[in-house]
Amino acid sequence: MPTLAHGPLPRAPQALRRPAERNRVVPLPGLGPQPCVGAYAVVVRGGRVAVGDRVEPA
Repeated sequence: MPTLAHGPLPRAPQALRRPAERNRVVPLPGLGPQPCVGAYAVVVRGGRVAVGDRVEPA
């Protein structure tokens, strides 16, 4: 979480501001667009993920 300090790294609350400004979703009917920052994935095949595994965009 960049809004908190981690070891020698200082807080960086501005780190999520730009993505939150540009990424908006309407979570429920009747609500306006809300900021949404995250990673989304679809599990195609279960198993372990390891360093060096290939990642393909959807």
